[in-house]
Amino acid sequence: MRIIPLIIIALIMITPKLNAQEEIQAEYDRIGLTVLFYTYGGKFENKLEDAMKDVSFPDKFYQNKLKECVISLPRSMEMKDESLAQDDEQERIEIAREYLKEQNIGRKIVEEWYNFDPEQGFDLSMIFERAEYNATDEEIIVSEGSKRGRARIRDYGHELVSNSYVAIVDLRDLKKETEREKDYASVSYSSDMGLYIFKLKFGEEQINELFDVWIFEDDSPEEKEQKLARFKEMDFPLELVYSKPDWLLPTGTASYGGLDGLTGKKLDMSVLDKEAFEKFYNEIFDKMMFHASKHIQDFTVRKKVTDVRPIQAKIGLRESLKTDDQYFVYEYVWDEQLKEAIPKRKAVLRVRKVADNRDEGRSAESSFYQTYGGTVREGMLVKEHPNVGLALNVGYEMNGLGGFGVGLRYRIGRYIDIPALYLITGLSGTSEDYGNIDKENFKYLSKFKEDQVFFMRYDLGFGKGFRIARFIELMPFAVGGYNQTESDQDGNKYASFYYKAGLTAAVNVLYNLQLYGSFNYYGLGGVSKIDGDDIDTDEDALKWADEFPGQEGGTGIQFGLSYEF
Repeated sequence: MRIIPLIIIALIMITPKLNAQEEIQAEYDRIGLTVLFYTYGGKFENKLEDAMKDVSFPDKFYQNKLKECVISLPRSMEMKDESLAQDDEQERIEIAREYLKEQNIGRKIVEEWYNFDPEQGFDLSMIFERAEYNATDEEIIVSEGSKRGRARIRDYGHELVSNSYVAIVDLRDLKKETEREKDYASVSYSSDMGLYIFKLKFGEEQINELFDVWIFEDDSPEEKEQKLARFKEMDFPLELVYSKPDWLLPTGTASYGGLDGLTGKKLDMSVLDKEAFEKFYNEIFDKMMFHASKHIQDFTVRKKVTDVRPIQAKIGLRESLKTDDQYFVYEYVWDEQLKEAIPKRKAVLRVRKVADNRDEGRSAESSFYQTYGGTVREGMLVKEHPNVGLALNVGYEMNGLGGFGVGLRYRIGRYIDIPALYLITGLSGTSEDYGNIDKENFKYLSKFKEDQVFFMRYDLGFGKGFRIARFIELMPFAVGGYNQTESDQDGNKYASFYYKAGLTAAVNVLYNLQLYGSFNYYGLGGVSKIDGDDIDTDEDALKWADEFPGQEGGTGIQFGLSYEF
């Protein structure tokens, strides 16, 4: 049992301390995003371009569109099924830099923000629209009460331009797989994915240069021509701020089964193909947002706590918020040495209910539940802190079916808007010593030459968590699985279906590390013999517990650790 303290120490060492100091920008502004793709050979270029036109952009971003979104690289650079060497990665970065500079992507982004037209010049309508959409109701009320009115917010729109990014998504080994048999069909897209993110340099210097070439109605034709020529020579640099060349694996699958035939639908492979590629495309954005938010602060949502019963903040669908998203809470504390207020992490929250704060609902507030930390007060800052939502469980069970086990627990509530809803999988094992009984009295146990018989369990099910305190979560659960032996002397295996239901109580040691205890109840069925791929149910309907003593199931208690990534 010494391994458990060692695991706790190791996990504490790799887990960020909750009260660690961190540089945080209190103001959150929506990002302007341009997305480009590296492709090889051009097979799927049209699909990517169509997806950019047809599939909705995440609400978290302003979309700065370009006519061309695909950068074709030689097929020899694709590097299928292997990681990129440092030289390969650097080569892709240099290609990106050259492309962005040669195609004047920085200037095209500025043109998008200011509605540039070669004949008419610049237009502030998009700046106004985006600035007002980004503003909160309070900011609008304050601006309307000031002498300058909404001009305050519109002026602020120029600062939003500096929040412009270009993401180059490197899709290697992009492939399509199709399966069709009778009334079943499936289409899947998958690839390896790299990510390179650049930020537009647009500060006071660039704003002043832009206003020097601003075209006014009373400008003469010669002045307009001179200003347009000067604008075409202006440079708006893009600087690399993040790169991740490997280990992102987006997939998208759409399938049609016989059950759909009851609705009268026809099997249309083109519909499946479009649906699968849209899912693939959306997962690209999900993975990009996840990794960028962990490394680039501008990609993270930051708002103030507006209420504490329940905890609320003005974040919602406008920021692409999802149920069970994780947020850290910060409080500004005066530092005597630095002589300034610095942010300290105080608590951890997860989203309970997502508000629709788009358009007229900008004042709508999403609610949160607390999973760790101290008291949350109004005015504290909540900051997005993405995580996978996947927990690794390690534990030992006494009684029941017993033994050591590992498992995974995944938050699926984000897909169906139910907080703390988990998909649970488990792999456990134990052994029984039958040296003190006469194995010949048993139909199946007699087939085993050795006295020590090993049993392996595989299960799958669901659990629903309920917070009864900041640090404590209760989770009723139900799973189903198979309890299976090793091979007997004839090469056969034996298995029995079982169900397991119970209640888990978990206490947070850290915000992502739990100590848990679980009360389990097992119910086992009859014996099935597994001979290769054939599974035969026992013709005598013998019960598992009658054939394998010590494997009766019933009640058990499990203790262990759970670490969430």
